[in-house]
Amino acid sequence: MRTLTTALFLLLLTAAVLAGDFDFAAERAKANTWLAGEHADVGKDYAKAGLNVSARAQFERALSLVPEHADAMKGLGNKKVDGRWVSDKPLPKDDAAGAKAADADKIDKARDKFYGKAAERLRKLAENAEGAGLFTEANLTWSEVLYYVANDATALGKLGRKPDGKGGFAAPFINAGREHGRKVLSEASEGVEGALDPQGEGLGAKLYVHSGGAIIARATESAKRAARIHKVGAGASALAHELLGAELPLISERDPYTLTTLQKPEQYTAMVEKYTDLKGEEKALALKLMGEGQKSPWGYFVKEVYAETAEDMLANTTSLVVLQRFRAFGPRNDPWIETGFSYLVTARLLGTTLCVRYRLEEEAVTQARKASSPTIKFDTRTPEGQRAHVLGAVRLGKDIPLRVLASTELNDMKVGHAAKSLSLFEFFFDVHRDATLKWLAKKAVSKAAELEQCCEALGKTPEELDAEWRRWVLLSY
Repeated sequence: MRTLTTALFLLLLTAAVLAGDFDFAAERAKANTWLAGEHADVGKDYAKAGLNVSARAQFERALSLVPEHADAMKGLGNKKVDGRWVSDKPLPKDDAAGAKAADADKIDKARDKFYGKAAERLRKLAENAEGAGLFTEANLTWSEVLYYVANDATALGKLGRKPDGKGGFAAPFINAGREHGRKVLSEASEGVEGALDPQGEGLGAKLYVHSGGAIIARATESAKRAARIHKVGAGASALAHELLGAELPLISERDPYTLTTLQKPEQYTAMVEKYTDLKGEEKALALKLMGEGQKSPWGYFVKEVYAETAEDMLANTTSLVVLQRFRAFGPRNDPWIETGFSYLVTARLLGTTLCVRYRLEEEAVTQARKASSPTIKFDTRTPEGQRAHVLGAVRLGKDIPLRVLASTELNDMKVGHAAKSLSLFEFFFDVHRDATLKWLAKKAVSKAAELEQCCEALGKTPEELDAEWRRWVLLSY
């Protein structure tokens, strides 16, 4: 059975960290042993009450602190045979039918009391590390304080976290990126209203148009909606150009990109059937999607269920056109690159990551939705939710290795793949911007060859990048 380890454990306990008489690694190991035991005890209480989902979260946290912690392994339903842990009676994935809310409340209170003590112990460890001049180790420990008390003022201050405007806190580079994205959007043009597009007749609707610069926007709702779509598209193009340091326009007035939002399902169906060249299975697939590309005019159209979803999808697509052209007009980028870069643009420009370009499965459904795992619950429609997923995965030692991510096909991409893709691109542009641009300036290739290009530009192996990224996540999220 695979042993779970956190990046923090690996980073801090691989060697003794000594400063004077203070042995940080030894003190952290003692804290981990105590923490793991407490988590396992809480897990057992949850399991006895039939609250298996919460029990699993506690047992997995214990294992992330102390690999093969006996009580945690047993709690998950394993037993030791000839010195090895093997599965015996796995802990059920779902809560028992008779689990009571009153029991949950009682155990939750006991858990929260333990969390308070855990935070206090880690605060003291972080302060001692600071006193010994071990500032990196101290900051990593302050990050762990936030696991137990998410709004701990001292830890937030030590890590430079500021309010993110959504009730949470974020690192300076995240807030700065979002503020700059808002500025880019506010300065983007709404275009100029033009004549109704004749394709509207085939849709049974008026198709309003706003155009100007490299973007043409169309909407069946109103001219005002077309103006907003133009603003979003122009903003996405500008931000993508800026991130890539593109010196020449990759989308221009001579070759504009058309963004269309259709308010009714029948309008979307008519657009697919009358104004695309799709046939057979491709056409059937397009009708199941929420958006599709178009050759005449060159662009992308979406079925607008919610305004913010449509805007996110169109901004996402625009950023990918810029990226593909920046990369010497080469083939489509691998899924992790498309997801990471486009999410970086929409996270900064709109504060959303709604466009699901992963886990398409047989239906290939592109939509905005909520997703969660038994141990990490969050709303993945937002950048904050994506980051929460990544931070939880890193703390549990469950993040997807870069080698695996880079070889993942589109239909195999899931929430964890998408979240790490965004996080990697935030990391790349925060820590390795020049090297990242050197990599992205090369023509896109595929899978192993693309990963080799990336690693060559950044001067690190995939494993070295993973290790550096995990440390960055712990300090930044």
